[in-house]
Amino acid sequence: MGKMVLESNNYSKFELLEFNRDVHKTRHLEMSMIKHGWIDAYPAHVVRNHKTGKLQIKAGHHRFIVAQRLRIAVKYVECRDEATIHELERSTTPWKLRDYLISYVRLGKVAYDRVLQYHQETGINLGACVSMLAGESAGSSNWHKQFKDGTYRLGDPNHATIVGEIVICCKRSGFPHACAKLFIEALSKIAWSEGFSPATLKKKISHYVEHMKKQPSKQAYIEMLDSIYNRGSQKKIPLAFLAEEAARKRSAVPGVTNDLV
Repeated sequence: MGKMVLESNNYSKFELLEFNRDVHKTRHLEMSMIKHGWIDAYPAHVVRNHKTGKLQIKAGHHRFIVAQRLRIAVKYVECRDEATIHELERSTTPWKLRDYLISYVRLGKVAYDRVLQYHQETGINLGACVSMLAGESAGSSNWHKQFKDGTYRLGDPNHATIVGEIVICCKRSGFPHACAKLFIEALSKIAWSEGFSPATLKKKISHYVEHMKKQPSKQAYIEMLDSIYNRGSQKKIPLAFLAEEAARKRSAVPGVTNDLV
């Protein structure tokens, strides 16, 4: 027999889990609940918090917030289980990396706080931030599972620092696509090149920003950066070739992402 669906207007008897995504974008849900109320078929999933005596909502945070706002009775089912909130939500409304990020920052995990800080400072997409701060290339997704599971750790920050500083330079110089995913992946790949000088590239970008254009692929961005890096120089550095060589060496190391493409 299934659990009985209960209801209550006593909102103070409930509490939200700290580990949950931010409650936002509830306009459509609010319109639905104004029309239909809290539908019995979708009760909140709650468990008893024996420390506080309250019912802790594991699934149904958005519905609870809207119900409280509209003074609608909360429909809920009290359960006993050890399922995590993202295991419950994964089967219904998939979490994005940002949902995990904010939830773990709220729990005080230092590595996640650093990812948030870097993401805000540079504007680089979150997936690339997670990868580079773990010590890998921007296009890697090796650490995304650990990031979601709460076991993410920071690696050598040097690569992420180099890429972040160049991206900030691009933005200050007026390049509107400095945070484009393909551009970040191209820049990350070049930054591994042997003998690469971040200072030289930043100087050339500042001088020749008019040659920075939106490109259709990562390889096209690599070739563009190669051209700008060597513009006005007597000694040409085969940056695109060196980036490819560095990628081959990294792909030969067990556990390191192959960023040859």
